[in-house]
Amino acid sequence: MRRMPLALATAFLLSGCPAIMGLLGGSVSVTGTVKAELTNGVAFLGSNDIYRISSFASELPMSGGTVKVTDTTGASVGVASATTDGNGNYSLSKVPSGKTLLIVATQGASGGSGNTVTVEALWNGESTRTLDTVSTMAAVGILHDTALSASQLASLGSDKISALETALDAAVGDTASIPDLTSPSDVLSKFQAEASGSTSVASAYAALSQ
Repeated sequence: MRRMPLALATAFLLSGCPAIMGLLGGSVSVTGTVKAELTNGVAFLGSNDIYRISSFASELPMSGGTVKVTDTTGASVGVASATTDGNGNYSLSKVPSGKTLLIVATQGASGGSGNTVTVEALWNGESTRTLDTVSTMAAVGILHDTALSASQLASLGSDKISALETALDAAVGDTASIPDLTSPSDVLSKFQAEASGSTSVASAYAALSQ
């Protein structure tokens, strides 16, 4: 009986296992959906010139948005950008796995406002990742308002990121608490308000460094 060469057999086995590939510095494909909301009367999303929501359930898909991948400092990691389709879906290939990265979707607001809507999410190995207001609040909060070391951030598990997003989703209750996605400072401010005012958010936030 002919035996498969060891190198070929190893490559065959690892090709179907993104987790193992990640440990070895491999790459994976990532798909997902980008959703966004409007506050403060910002023109956005094509014909929906002014759109206000009272809950995250009213978010709309971002069509025609540009999706990029960076490291947590904002530096490129060599992944080709993608464009969301009419349903807000995107697909990225050859995303380096094994460490925390940032997936960012942007789209210029319609109506000539000159503003840019930014939706983002921290990522660490998942094959699917949704970008929305909650993931943006969590990402901005983690990257700009935490004492996490560079090594802690690089190895931040998707389970802890998801726990923080779940807590934020449950805590934000009205339009006034939902950030303006054209203003990073407003996103950070709204996150800080929830981190100090919600026990569940504070707990999930503290768990990031544990």
